[in-house]
Amino acid sequence: MKCMAVECSSDAVEGELFCHAHIRMTAEVDPMECPRGCGPMAYKQDRWNVGLWILGSFVAFLLLIEMFVLAVLVSISIMTWGGWQHKQNASYRFSCFRCEGVLLDHKTLSGIKNYSGISDLPGKLMSELDNSIESSEIKCPGCEVKMARIPISYVLPDQGTGITIIDLIQLAVPNTMNLMELDGCRDCGLIWFDKGEIDNIKKSQTLRGESFGEAGKKRYSEGYQSREAFKGIKIERAVEGRSVMAIDNKRKKTGSSLSRREFTYCSIEGCNSLAFRSLEYCHRHK
Repeated sequence: MKCMAVECSSDAVEGELFCHAHIRMTAEVDPMECPRGCGPMAYKQDRWNVGLWILGSFVAFLLLIEMFVLAVLVSISIMTWGGWQHKQNASYRFSCFRCEGVLLDHKTLSGIKNYSGISDLPGKLMSELDNSIESSEIKCPGCEVKMARIPISYVLPDQGTGITIIDLIQLAVPNTMNLMELDGCRDCGLIWFDKGEIDNIKKSQTLRGESFGEAGKKRYSEGYQSREAFKGIKIERAVEGRSVMAIDNKRKKTGSSLSRREFTYCSIEGCNSLAFRSLEYCHRHK
């Protein structure tokens, strides 16, 4: 597929409408308003972890410092290669400059990896979205219907101080399980992350959801907000290879049922986003 920009003959990024040079125009063709009321969002690449590439180029420079010209050339080459790799492999997403919130679909969710080894984060989050029944206060930027609340509990690791005694005390004291509430649209498959929520999911040692149960390390002390959010809900440890359902006892009494949908995906080649409602295409290609 060719880039849709006028007089551009470059190939479009896989699953996108434009090439790398014109990808920002996606926000003009398919404008999205920040659900927090900040105004139009920009469509851009996720952040480049430039620190690692700077460190690599610096190490190479030190190793080759006796051959100064070669050291400079190698360092520049490493940074250039890192930038090119990011450009080729990084995912694009809508984000807000003012509140720094981020809107992700199923395709871009796959780029979220947990540092503690909790697997299949996109599947877990989409499972929570599929089974959510409470409405959020904000509207979906894609279809303008009210989004659903997705309560997720998480436990962050200790922040090392470098002081041995303090670090040992931190290891002995269980970390607190906190609560975040994501917002998702069941029609579009879009999930809104406020500032810092993606980082919390990436860093978390334990994650708890109403649908997938609890995954990660077991040792923690539960915070008040998390305890209240999951009060009356049977939570099980998530087991690899099978799904774990947790259902509120109150919902059983009222006869409410949690039905699992079969998700369908956009028909555009290379696009892994969920189809919009009953259409063939996602919110961007509809």
